Amino acid sequence: MSEKLQLKADLTLEKAVEMVRHSEQIKGQVNQQAKADTGDATFLSEVTHSCTCDCRDAAALSEVRHNVRAAPSQQHRGRERARGGGGPQAPGQRDGSAAESKCFRCGRDHRSNTLCAARQAKCRNCHKIGHFAAVCRSARVNEITRRERLDENYNEGHFLGEIKTIHLHVTDSNKPWTVKLNICGTSVSFKIDTGADASVISEDTYHRLNSSPQLSSAHTVFDSPGGRLNCLGLFTATTKYKGQSFRFNIHVMETTNGSNLLGRDVAVAMGLVRKMEEVRSTFGTDLGLLKIKPVKIHLQDDAVPYSVSTARRVSAPLLSKVEIELDRMLKCNVIEEITEPTEWCAPIVPVPKKNGEVRICVDLKRLNMAVKRERFVLPTIDDILPRLAESRVFSLLDAASGFWQIPLERGTAKLTTFITPVGRFFFKRLPFGISSAPEIFQREMSVLFRGQEGVEVYMDDILVHGRDDKEHEERLQNALRILKSAGLKLNNEKCFLRQRQLSYLGYQIGGDGIQPDPSKVAAITELQPPTDVPGLRRFLGMVHYLGRFLPNLSDVIKPLNDLLRSETVWTWDTAQDNAFNKVKQLISTTPSLAFYDVTKPTVVSADASSYGLGGVLLQRHSDGLKPIAFCSRSLTEAEMRYAQIEKECLAAVWSCERFSTYLYGLDNFTVHTDHKPLVPLINNKDLDRVPLRCQRLLMRMMKFNPIAEYVPGKTLTVADMLSRQPLPVITSEVSELTYDVSVFEDAAHMAWPMSPSKLERIKQETSVDYDLQVVKRLILEGWPKYVGSVPAQAKAYHHCSNSLSTSKGLVLYGDRIVIPHSMRKEILHRLHDGHQGITKCKERARLSVWWPGQGKDIQELVTKCLECMRVRPTQQKEPLITTPLPQRPWQSIGADICEYEKEHYLVVVDFYSRYLELAHLPDMKSETICSRLKNMFARWGCPDELTTDNATQFTSKEFEGFSVAYDFRHITSSPHYPQANGGAERAVQTAKRILRQDNPFLALMAYRATPVQATGASPAQLMMGRQIKTTVPTIGKVLLPKWPNFAKVRAADAKAKRSYGHAYNRRHGARALPPLTPGQDVAVKLDGDSGWTSAATVQQPHPAPRSYLIQTEHGTLRRNRRHLRPIFLPGVADQPPPPSSTPQPTPLGSPVRGAASPNEESVSPAQGTVPADLSDSPPGSARMSSTGRVIWTPRRLKDFVCY
Repeated sequence: MSEKLQLKADLTLEKAVEMVRHSEQIKGQVNQQAKADTGDATFLSEVTHSCTCDCRDAAALSEVRHNVRAAPSQQHRGRERARGGGGPQAPGQRDGSAAESKCFRCGRDHRSNTLCAARQAKCRNCHKIGHFAAVCRSARVNEITRRERLDENYNEGHFLGEIKTIHLHVTDSNKPWTVKLNICGTSVSFKIDTGADASVISEDTYHRLNSSPQLSSAHTVFDSPGGRLNCLGLFTATTKYKGQSFRFNIHVMETTNGSNLLGRDVAVAMGLVRKMEEVRSTFGTDLGLLKIKPVKIHLQDDAVPYSVSTARRVSAPLLSKVEIELDRMLKCNVIEEITEPTEWCAPIVPVPKKNGEVRICVDLKRLNMAVKRERFVLPTIDDILPRLAESRVFSLLDAASGFWQIPLERGTAKLTTFITPVGRFFFKRLPFGISSAPEIFQREMSVLFRGQEGVEVYMDDILVHGRDDKEHEERLQNALRILKSAGLKLNNEKCFLRQRQLSYLGYQIGGDGIQPDPSKVAAITELQPPTDVPGLRRFLGMVHYLGRFLPNLSDVIKPLNDLLRSETVWTWDTAQDNAFNKVKQLISTTPSLAFYDVTKPTVVSADASSYGLGGVLLQRHSDGLKPIAFCSRSLTEAEMRYAQIEKECLAAVWSCERFSTYLYGLDNFTVHTDHKPLVPLINNKDLDRVPLRCQRLLMRMMKFNPIAEYVPGKTLTVADMLSRQPLPVITSEVSELTYDVSVFEDAAHMAWPMSPSKLERIKQETSVDYDLQVVKRLILEGWPKYVGSVPAQAKAYHHCSNSLSTSKGLVLYGDRIVIPHSMRKEILHRLHDGHQGITKCKERARLSVWWPGQGKDIQELVTKCLECMRVRPTQQKEPLITTPLPQRPWQSIGADICEYEKEHYLVVVDFYSRYLELAHLPDMKSETICSRLKNMFARWGCPDELTTDNATQFTSKEFEGFSVAYDFRHITSSPHYPQANGGAERAVQTAKRILRQDNPFLALMAYRATPVQATGASPAQLMMGRQIKTTVPTIGKVLLPKWPNFAKVRAADAKAKRSYGHAYNRRHGARALPPLTPGQDVAVKLDGDSGWTSAATVQQPHPAPRSYLIQTEHGTLRRNRRHLRPIFLPGVADQPPPPSSTPQPTPLGSPVRGAASPNEESVSPAQGTVPADLSDSPPGSARMSSTGRVIWTPRRLKDFVCY
């Protein structure tokens, strides 16, 4: 019905509905008649079961049903006799009274069935009782030896796919399938037509038969794409094919120049064609799984894990397609989702495909650097080609997603973990892009076909060959059986079966033997003669490079060398033309052209000119590099607009793809380029940090293992010459490559988070931005070799020239838009929408926009934002400054007040020995504190320094007079910053623990007698030079006076404090804050405050490096640097003034209130502090950025003087 509808030129919906309904009514009536006629149904069943042939074909079964229905039932015959009718029709008759009087049992004329002799007779044909063989209806479904009954239902029309010969230019691979059969003693060539419902021959062919059989009437309608055909009749033919006999009907058409068609049913019965469902177990689009032990990925011993914690952004239009592709890979059991932490995690790049779907490309470059290769020995061309010498028929098989059919061992599968915007996954099958995948696949295929004659395996190419059709077919079927049992599926679109000629490993193999592939040297043989002296010099440079081992080369090229003489006028004549052609022949054949050897080091030399690409494949022999193959092509119009680095990248990628037969699966090979910026792009740069078009090109190179190497342009003679005289571009060859790049480029444009109107405005502003126009010209024409030659307008872009490109009127940095000057301020404020911090604004900028100094501009904007200042958190802690160990006991002490159970105690600690003194305070008067200190000073003497906090008891006039009277320097720590008096604060904790004991005096004695871990000696020993006697039994010798080794004590103390500082800085992420300068506006926030709401002005630095005197609305205050944050008020200069020098500390012994504490003393940069004036700091220590950020020189440069 579908075919009939397609042949209606004036088909409408109403007509189609009417025809379908009519057909359904007819089928319904036929079904009802079949159910009512039980006798016929029984007979049909008997005929079907008695058929010795394979009546699987629907057409054969349809005809059997038709023949059965042609015989009326007993009741029907009775009614016919009542009307004067007779028995059943004789075979071959449709109507007529003579036929009606014949008996259906014996074929004779008699009135009564009871008198028929055939009622009890046994048929010699079907061996059933009740009829003779002459009228046996089963004869039409029996075979001679293995016969198929293939007649179609005469009441239905036939459709022919083709009847008229159309002359087309065809190759061996797409010629029509034909078969020659012996019909009536004449060899007739039939075209196998799976679209034909019947077998037909032309009238001319019928008349050429040796014995033309008599034609029977054919009440059948024949339709074809050209219209309705006239059938002259049909005859039944018997023929043999491959030793088996077949009987089928042949219709004769009223045409003289038509093709002879072998119908679909006959072709199937003869085994000439098979349905794809029958071979789906080997061919198909579904994914197979090799029945092998899961393979492992081995890592090198010094492998360093690489993990990406954030997924690369994916545009909204592509995100849904990425999810669909991930779901498909999950359903195919290729990947599995993972939530646990993994040491290795790679990013992805989605690549759009022609059908609208996406391909997930995992960037496994870092993992490949750590993979330990298996070094599987690949077969060489010398091993394979001799076995193909006598073969004439070939089939090339290709595995469907071959790597994905190899299971991956679960323990190493997590090495392939990759992160996407919707989660993390890892491969359960061998992934594409892993460097060891080709050799693993080669190893498994070699094991699978080991010992199989006529099967050659080279990577993913499985070649089956034979000397004739029979041998090839046996080997092909054997190979397919092996693949089926192994579980491997083939891609039928990339398989070439039963070919007479194939291109394999750079050679043309066929019935005429093995010949080198002409495309290998087409770039040389099709070179056009040079038209000027520079062109001739380039050609001769290539000739000397390639033909240096050819004998008598100088004699051959003498006519060409003569043109280089200064006194010679350029004349290209017959002698030059002959020499030119002769030298092309010499360098494109052996011995100049070498045979490929997989064991030798391989080099791909590629170059790009402004209009062409050139490449040459070379291998290193004992006497130097020798060429294997050449390639060149012209650039398309779109490719000519590429940036120079994109052209060079295109040349390298295209050359590798042209030579993929030789390069795929190699452990590594070298790519020679004269464009130095291309080297890091290929070797180690992440994909998202290279120019947009280069991203897609490098993805195509992921299946190879190249190592880029820079060589001077003067040594790249061959590739340079080929790129300047390229072959014409072949549209079909580069269409896929050009399409991939353009689609990827469009997808990147769609990913930019901006409206089309904003994008168009950026294009317009870019076109009038003079600096960007200069940059654009340099991108297209190439950057100068030296920075000094770069125009002033483009100097800011020179450091990132390798990442710059142009696309559709825009200048791009990677895949980000370079914003013109006129729009940078606007875009800068758009980035700060929502008042996000510096890091967030930079992350947002990395999505789509860039310009030189962007990070600095963002930092300056966020720093100046008053709204952000108010809600900013407390500043990070600064590096710990430990108290230096004094030179002697009781030289420097610290004091603080401790409250325990509503009682107050004065706690005093010696910074040298950690000796602790406790005194009860009946009140909190300054006089009482001074009295307790006088008592202690009477025992131990007056100290040089006493450090306290800023409590009123310590800042009173009375305490100031006490310090003067007892000649010690009083130092106070920063207000609201107790960490500055850390030694006294730690002593308070120890005092509280002692006071909680039942016997505090015994606990205090035990503390004084116990060695301190930092010094290795007890406080009493360091204080008095002896151990004190305690309740613990001790021999008298230990109690004798003995001073410890002060050098060891000092070294142990320094080591412990370094450990304290390292742990503190690491735990708190401590970082030095830049110094402040007088007159600088700052915001003030104590640790307990909710925000930076108070404004102040720096008056001057306090003698302590981390303390400043500031002027507020409440007067002059002293605050620690951590409580002060620089702000930039409107009207104030954008940049802060340069820092001033560090003020000199007050001389020792001066009783100055508020002097610097020991914890705040200036130390060297190596101790973790920042000099107040970085301009005066020693070379190589630190420098300050324009925004006040301190930049430390890396430790690796500590032995160098940096300016």
